[in-house]
Amino acid sequence: MISATYAVKAGTAMKESFDLSMFSGGKYDIAVHGPNGFFRQFTGGGNDPAIKVRCFHETNKEVRNELTGNIELLITHQRGGTHTVQITDNSYHAVPVTKIVHPKKPVRVVLNLAGQHGWYDLSVKVAGADGFEHRFAGHLETGNPSYTDPLMGQAT
Repeated sequence: MISATYAVKAGTAMKESFDLSMFSGGKYDIAVHGPNGFFRQFTGGGNDPAIKVRCFHETNKEVRNELTGNIELLITHQRGGTHTVQITDNSYHAVPVTKIVHPKKPVRVVLNLAGQHGWYDLSVKVAGADGFEHRFAGHLETGNPSYTDPLMGQAT
């Protein structure tokens, strides 16, 4: 088992790379936990499509650094043919989103979190890429008063 602990300040990023040979059977499963429900999980293997998913807190384009309360996904594909990407809400019953991603043409997806008070738990999967999943969960802080995760009180 590989275990690492990092302290990351708010507003900063962390980047880590792992050689696939470190994982049994060439299948990886990496989980990252943080405060306030922050969770990221990446699973897959050596035959994964060249899909990269970045998860952001969407900012208001007209007011610098003001958070909208939405999650923004930026999905890029670097090589090969097109891929069908499915974005699924794992906890809050949002309608799944399907996008076609072409090489070198990023796809931007904005997910409104108002119905779950800024809480999110979503997975990104690629059709035909069994085992490939990027999962993003947590709470989007905007600086405004907020609510406890509605899933905790079985309110969803």
